[in-house]
Amino acid sequence: MTDWLNTMIKESDFAEMKQLGVNFVRLPLGYWNVFDMPYCPNGPAADSERMCNLKTIMPAASYRPYIDKILGYARKYG
Repeated sequence: MTDWLNTMIKESDFAEMKQLGVNFVRLPLGYWNVFDMPYCPNGPAADSERMCNLKTIMPAASYRPYIDKILGYARKYG
C-alpha cells in the first residue's frame, strides 16, 4: 500500500491542476483510513471479514502522513 501511495501522490499533479484552473479536490477516504475498528462489524460474513481485514493492510495511523501530504499540496497550490 505504501508503494502505491508513494507513487500516486505527486506534487506535480497539484501544480498541473492549478494551471488547469482546478480549485477543488475531493479526497475520498474510508473510515479505515482514519481509525481502526476495535471490533468486527456484524453483517454478512464476507462483508464482516473484509472490514476486519482492512486494518491488516495498513493501520489507520499510517495513512496520516499521506493525508497531510495531500492537504499540504492542496494548500500550496491554492
